[in-house]
Amino acid sequence: MAYVNKKVTNYNSALSYYKKALTINNINKFNDWYVSNIINILSLPTETLKDSSFYYIQLLEEKVPSVQSSLQSKAYNNIGTFYEEINNIEIAKLYFEKAFETSKGNNYQAVLNLAEIYDTFNDTVKADSLYHIALQSSSWAIQSGIYENLYKRNLKLGQIEEATQYMNQYIQAVDSFYTNREASQIQ
Repeated sequence: MAYVNKKVTNYNSALSYYKKALTINNINKFNDWYVSNIINILSLPTETLKDSSFYYIQLLEEKVPSVQSSLQSKAYNNIGTFYEEINNIEIAKLYFEKAFETSKGNNYQAVLNLAEIYDTFNDTVKADSLYHIALQSSSWAIQSGIYENLYKRNLKLGQIEEATQYMNQYIQAVDSFYTNREASQIQ
């Protein structure tokens, strides 16, 4: 019910259902589901959570060590995204690094997020290394995000030929979405 309410932008009802699920999963010690519920809560618009975002982050950090590494990585990535949205880039970077380490580089969204942070700090060597890792993802969204970032960087630096190459790769990545119409990516 929380998911359905979230999809139809009824965020207050979604939050109410996620809270109910949190209680049930905590009582039954379903740690993976509990952590997933908090991740979903943190993905709600900030104004829905009002001042409770940090409370949920604290709950998440308490439970993260008790779940599998892929879920830990997802949790750290979501916390990093939260901090990035409130413009606390240094803390966001720390969480994206935790997400990267926990997943051993297999959480491609976290890898992309960390690369973007390094790009922000003009550390192109680290950013490019991470972009290279993230390009292993089969997700058109991640691939197109990488090519878009590289296009913008090269355009900003006046490297028109390189920028054009990245724009072509961006277009191909986006076109592959429409050509393949993979059900999971469409969802």
